[in-house]
Amino acid sequence: MLALLPELLLLLGAVGGLLLGLWTPQHRQWRVRLLVTAACLASAIAAAVALSEPAERVFEGTWVVDTTTGVVRIVVALGVAVLVWLASASLAGHPRETEAYVLMLLGGLGSIALAASGDLLLLVAGYLLASVPLYALAGFAKDSAGVEATMKYYLMGAFVGVLMLVGVAALVLAAGTTGYADLAALLPQASPSLLAVGILGVLAGVAFKAGAVPVHFWVPDVTAGTTPPMAAYITTIPKIGAVAAAFRLLAEPFADVPSTCPCWSPSSPRSA
Repeated sequence: MLALLPELLLLLGAVGGLLLGLWTPQHRQWRVRLLVTAACLASAIAAAVALSEPAERVFEGTWVVDTTTGVVRIVVALGVAVLVWLASASLAGHPRETEAYVLMLLGGLGSIALAASGDLLLLVAGYLLASVPLYALAGFAKDSAGVEATMKYYLMGAFVGVLMLVGVAALVLAAGTTGYADLAALLPQASPSLLAVGILGVLAGVAFKAGAVPVHFWVPDVTAGTTPPMAAYITTIPKIGAVAAAFRLLAEPFADVPSTCPCWSPSSPRSA
């Protein structure tokens, strides 16, 4: 469990902030802001200390603790701390001020989960944790523009999430496993058709969180419809984890996948 100390500090900050907010008067919600900031700084410090330790895989190889994860931990924790204070001016006095800070912490935790995933099922869980809190943050102002932005963000996220699950299912059919290390060894001999569906589906989910083509249509609508601090959060924190997740996917399970076109036989002179 100590290998996940930075993530545990963020989780404790979210739970503690929610409980503190329930017992704090509305005009003193700045206490929650301080607690959330302290949790982020403590998480960043713990992650910086862990950078000097050798890379390891915990929980049966599903969570990877290495330099990539360490850098994402530090950047996300510090980024959330900064964005919490940027959003404080617009959130001060809001009846759901505490919940906003908690959702920002949980979204950051989901971004770290994306980067640290060593298993496709954990990648899906990270995708959801980095998405659902952001749907609420996008429409936090509860005006017409925010509601429209939230609906577009949610519907696009749900659609791409289904594509991602289809991709995971295809890779499980192709290799019979979800762990990155096992996939790297088994995918080169798998069915090219299943590989194509699986890789495209999984990368579509990662691309959505990164705001990358071709699942980027939500970006202008959401950033224009939500408040500036929330737009800054939505367009930065999840992308950090998504880029790291794409790097890990292409460097591990998809590194040795053959580039032969599925519609051609390996013996065809036209094969790649």
